[in-house]
Amino acid sequence: MIVLPLFRRPIYKFLATLCADFSKKINRFPAIFRLIMWIVIPALLFFLLRSNSYIPGDGHLILSHVVSGERISSTAIGFSILVKALSGLLDVTTPAEAAWMIASISILSGIVYLFFLSNILRLVIPHNSQRPLLFLCGAACGLTVLFTGYVETYPIVIAWLAVYINYAVRFIQGKSGVMTLVPLFVIGMFWHIWFIAFLPSLFFA
Repeated sequence: MIVLPLFRRPIYKFLATLCADFSKKINRFPAIFRLIMWIVIPALLFFLLRSNSYIPGDGHLILSHVVSGERISSTAIGFSILVKALSGLLDVTTPAEAAWMIASISILSGIVYLFFLSNILRLVIPHNSQRPLLFLCGAACGLTVLFTGYVETYPIVIAWLAVYINYAVRFIQGKSGVMTLVPLFVIGMFWHIWFIAFLPSLFFA
């Protein structure tokens, strides 16, 4: 504990420089290639981290509702509508098929979350050397377990929260209007009633 602080600053500088150099090299690639990387790499990582242990008690109830065609949740109306539409389109008839479908939504939500996390850091962190390291910290935090095939209603609303925060920061910086935030907030409420916790942010706007 006494020795570690002595190495903290040089380790941070080394990692920050390494991340900055990597970011510069990535930015040299064509935009379409960077877009493919944003989709494929997170999707692959989240898929590899997927486990059946990520089906909690409520998850089994959700899967049974999907198979029976019942509404998943009265507080996640938008998510329930989306899942019911997809289950009908994909002809989901077993809990295993339902688990794969919801896991896919979870992983796609993770891709959206990481993309907008990167955008948020680009808006609030002026130094390019710090952004990649902070992005890695955000991408490796416990919250991202929601995007590894977690069978619950929360992944999509957390991803949408990243979208909302991105445009809220843009609004604070004068790059976006309040009329952008209002529909984003309404859509967030549509995904899950839990989003009402961010209503004070609209009053501030």
